Amino acid sequence: MSKRVLLGLAVGVLTALAAALRFWNAASWPPGLEYDEGLAGVDALNLLAGQFALYFREAYREPLYVYLIAPAVALVGREPLALRLPGMLLGVVLVPLTVWFARDLLASWGERAALLTGLLAAGLAGVTFWPLVLSRSAVPAAPLPVVALLALWCCWRAWMAPPPAWGRFALAGIAGGLALYSYLPARLLPLVIGLFLALNALLARRQSVLARHWRGVVFMGAVAGLVWLPLGFVYFQDPAAFLGRASHVSIFRPGVPEGNAALAVLRSARQALGAFLWQGDPNWYHNLPGRPIFDPLVAALAVLGVIVLLARARQPAVLLLLVWAGVMVLPGVLSDDNNPNTMRLAGLIPVAFFFPAVGFTLLVIWLERWQPRAWLLGGVLAGALVFAVAGGTAVTFAGWATRPEAFAARSGEAFDAAQAMNALGWEPGACFLLPISNAWPPGRQYQHRSVQFLYTAPAPAAFLRVDDEETPEQLERRYSGCRRVYTVNWKQGPHVDADPRQRVADQVAAPGVEGVHLA
Repeated sequence: MSKRVLLGLAVGVLTALAAALRFWNAASWPPGLEYDEGLAGVDALNLLAGQFALYFREAYREPLYVYLIAPAVALVGREPLALRLPGMLLGVVLVPLTVWFARDLLASWGERAALLTGLLAAGLAGVTFWPLVLSRSAVPAAPLPVVALLALWCCWRAWMAPPPAWGRFALAGIAGGLALYSYLPARLLPLVIGLFLALNALLARRQSVLARHWRGVVFMGAVAGLVWLPLGFVYFQDPAAFLGRASHVSIFRPGVPEGNAALAVLRSARQALGAFLWQGDPNWYHNLPGRPIFDPLVAALAVLGVIVLLARARQPAVLLLLVWAGVMVLPGVLSDDNNPNTMRLAGLIPVAFFFPAVGFTLLVIWLERWQPRAWLLGGVLAGALVFAVAGGTAVTFAGWATRPEAFAARSGEAFDAAQAMNALGWEPGACFLLPISNAWPPGRQYQHRSVQFLYTAPAPAAFLRVDDEETPEQLERRYSGCRRVYTVNWKQGPHVDADPRQRVADQVAAPGVEGVHLA
């Protein structure tokens, strides 16, 4: 069997394994549909209706993911699967892209070392719990790993090409500009590129990328700026769109626990590192709380890989990996809200998996001194490691997806309400009343975006803040033409205290109107 066929087979198996994990029970897992996921669906529906936008202000959302999910919604319908399908596909595509990226990036290490590193990094990125949950969530972070990888891969190919390479620099500029439309941490990609170029110039001097390609680098930046210009104009018109979400979670805002930003940064940096090694994300939405990203063996290999890469930091390829990791960890370090938060660390996929892959490759190189067939043995052991991690991920994912805490974290109660409403909403004269918490400001309109996206029946439905003065009048006005009013009796979630005295049920049962609880 030729090397090309063997490589294709290995990539195919890893890709199939990543796809199997992502499409396993995809219609039901993860449970529910969280508010922001539903909001993405509503934005996609508006987009399909011709309401185009370059920035979605309610969710502080860059537009790329909404434009990706809109065709899926048109094809699949108003289902959670439609919202998650693009992320799942991107998670699968990430596997072969990582292999080819590693082959180019680490070519100076030799073909066997580059491919073994790339295959193991790709395999771990495809089967680890963290990227699996991310790709099965309808969140703007889902495209970031792929667009960041593509942008930096295009940059690397341009930097390593003989001058002038205008076409490659144009492609790098386009990829980099488009990446900025994906998710807030993508704004750090220019810093990754700029810091790499600066450090490379300092270390390599006359042989640096800037020394050989400064015209191409300027051209690349100009192309990226032109691609980003429409979104940049939106930010210019509305600076709050650029600063809003970041300022809400910034560690430099007043009120951090330590009372000092420097101490808070040290704490959040420890938490971000701990997310990989000893204490994972505490949020049921992202994780099985406390579970670190790396399994113990992978964590040990990652530590070894970090040591190896730091020792070789003068090599351009290694420098790029270190700068990429160092910059993309900043969203987790410089934010202070539910830390550690693996969603904010999405820009580290797949570079984080290069560290254990490099550590493993070093062990194979060391073993080669005594065992001539070390590379064959290394390939077998690498495959065994990926399958072992995949098995652990499958068990963990199934356990997590069926836990009531995950159901609650992902607005399962709203999903169940919408499903029940869809089943009953075709009755003539039926109406739905969804009480909302008294914590919601009076007079301010409320709409749970997941219910709004999922509910497709024609019966009228309205959210109502239960209030001693306003509720009777609102009920009479809204439900006077209804023969049967179904009221949602929330069992959990933010509105569980919406109507503690069951006043709505009493008031809605007016003469000729049947009031029914919808649990």
